[in-house]
Amino acid sequence: MNEKKIDLYIDEIKKYQKQINNLPDIDKVSRINLLSKQLTLIGILSSEYAKQYKGY
Repeated sequence: MNEKKIDLYIDEIKKYQKQINNLPDIDKVSRINLLSKQLTLIGILSSEYAKQYKGY
C-alpha cells in the first residue's frame, strides 16, 4: 500500500470521526454504523503497518 492510499484512509477515518462528533446522542444506530466503518479502515491500516513491520 502506498503513502497516498494510507493518507486517503486516514482522511476517511477523520471524516467519520467528524460525523460521529456531530451526531446527537440519541441516534445510536447511525453512530454504530459510522463507528463500524471507521474501525474497518483502522483494521486495514493496522494490517498494513503490521506487514511493513514484519517485512512482508
